[in-house]
Amino acid sequence: MPRTSQGLAVVMNPLTEEPGLKRVTVARDEQGWWVGLEGTQMLQCLPTLTQAIHQGRWLAHQHKPCVLTIHHADGEQEREWIGPEDHPGLGASL
Repeated sequence: MPRTSQGLAVVMNPLTEEPGLKRVTVARDEQGWWVGLEGTQMLQCLPTLTQAIHQGRWLAHQHKPCVLTIHHADGEQEREWIGPEDHPGLGASL
Protein backbone atom coordinates (compact mmCIF):
# COMPACT_ATOMS: atom_id res chain seq x y z
CA MET A 1 0.00 0.00 0.00
CA PRO A 2 1.46 3.42 -0.89
CA ARG A 3 2.40 5.69 2.03
CA THR A 4 3.02 9.39 2.52
CA SER A 5 6.43 10.62 3.65
CA GLN A 6 5.04 10.56 7.22
CA GLY A 7 4.13 6.87 6.89
CA LEU A 8 0.35 7.35 6.57
CA ALA A 9 -1.28 4.86 4.25
CA VAL A 10 -2.75 6.33 1.08
CA VAL A 11 -6.16 4.78 0.51
CA MET A 12 -7.37 4.68 -3.08
CA ASN A 13 -10.97 3.82 -3.89
CA PRO A 14 -12.16 4.00 -7.51
CA LEU A 15 -15.64 4.99 -6.31
CA THR A 16 -14.23 8.15 -4.73
CA GLU A 17 -11.76 9.18 -7.44
CA GLU A 18 -13.45 12.45 -8.38
CA PRO A 19 -11.99 15.84 -9.31
CA GLY A 20 -11.93 18.11 -6.26
CA LEU A 21 -12.44 15.28 -3.75
CA LYS A 22 -10.16 15.54 -0.71
CA ARG A 23 -9.08 12.76 1.64
CA VAL A 24 -8.39 13.01 5.36
CA THR A 25 -6.58 10.10 6.99
CA VAL A 26 -6.31 9.15 10.67
CA ALA A 27 -3.60 6.58 11.46
CA ARG A 28 -1.39 5.57 14.37
CA ASP A 29 2.35 5.15 14.81
CA GLU A 30 4.67 5.03 17.83
CA GLN A 31 4.33 8.81 18.34
CA GLY A 32 0.52 8.92 18.49
CA TRP A 33 -2.50 9.35 16.22
CA TRP A 34 -1.85 11.32 13.03
CA VAL A 35 -4.40 13.35 11.09
CA GLY A 36 -3.47 14.40 7.58
CA LEU A 37 -5.10 16.06 4.57
CA GLU A 38 -3.94 14.49 1.31
CA GLY A 39 -2.09 16.80 -1.06
CA THR A 40 -1.17 19.33 1.64
CA GLN A 41 1.39 19.74 4.39
CA MET A 42 -1.43 19.67 6.97
CA LEU A 43 -0.42 16.99 9.47
CA GLN A 44 -1.10 16.82 13.20
CA CYS A 45 -0.20 14.28 15.90
CA LEU A 46 -2.66 13.78 18.77
CA PRO A 47 -2.40 11.57 21.87
CA THR A 48 -5.72 9.71 21.56
CA LEU A 49 -7.83 8.14 18.83
CA THR A 50 -10.90 10.09 19.99
CA GLN A 51 -9.08 13.41 19.60
CA ALA A 52 -7.76 12.37 16.19
CA ILE A 53 -11.22 11.34 14.96
CA HIS A 54 -12.73 14.65 16.10
CA GLN A 55 -9.93 16.60 14.42
CA GLY A 56 -10.24 14.46 11.26
CA ARG A 57 -14.00 15.08 11.05
CA TRP A 58 -13.51 18.81 11.59
CA LEU A 59 -10.83 18.91 8.87
CA ALA A 60 -13.00 16.88 6.48
CA HIS A 61 -15.94 19.26 7.02
CA GLN A 62 -13.65 22.19 6.17
CA HIS A 63 -12.74 20.55 2.83
CA LYS A 64 -16.06 19.13 1.54
CA PRO A 65 -16.49 16.96 -0.44
CA CYS A 66 -14.13 14.70 1.45
CA VAL A 67 -13.58 11.10 2.47
CA LEU A 68 -12.37 10.51 6.04
CA THR A 69 -10.48 7.23 6.47
CA ILE A 70 -9.70 5.99 9.99
CA HIS A 71 -7.09 3.24 10.35
CA HIS A 72 -7.81 1.60 13.72
CA ALA A 73 -5.02 -0.05 15.74
CA ASP A 74 -6.56 -3.51 15.12
CA GLY A 75 -6.20 -3.05 11.34
CA GLU A 76 -9.85 -2.21 10.67
CA GLN A 77 -10.54 0.69 8.31
CA GLU A 78 -13.54 2.95 8.64
CA ARG A 79 -14.53 5.42 5.91
CA GLU A 80 -16.97 8.30 6.10
CA TRP A 81 -18.23 10.47 3.25
CA ILE A 82 -18.34 14.12 4.30
CA GLY A 83 -20.16 16.22 1.75
CA PRO A 84 -23.02 18.56 1.18
CA GLU A 85 -25.18 15.47 0.64
CA ASP A 86 -24.84 11.71 0.46
CA HIS A 87 -22.50 10.49 -2.25
CA PRO A 88 -24.51 9.30 -5.28
CA GLY A 89 -24.81 5.54 -5.07
CA LEU A 90 -22.79 5.26 -1.85
CA GLY A 91 -24.91 6.70 0.93
CA ALA A 92 -23.39 8.45 3.94
CA SER A 93 -20.64 5.91 4.61
CA LEU A 94 -18.30 4.00 2.34
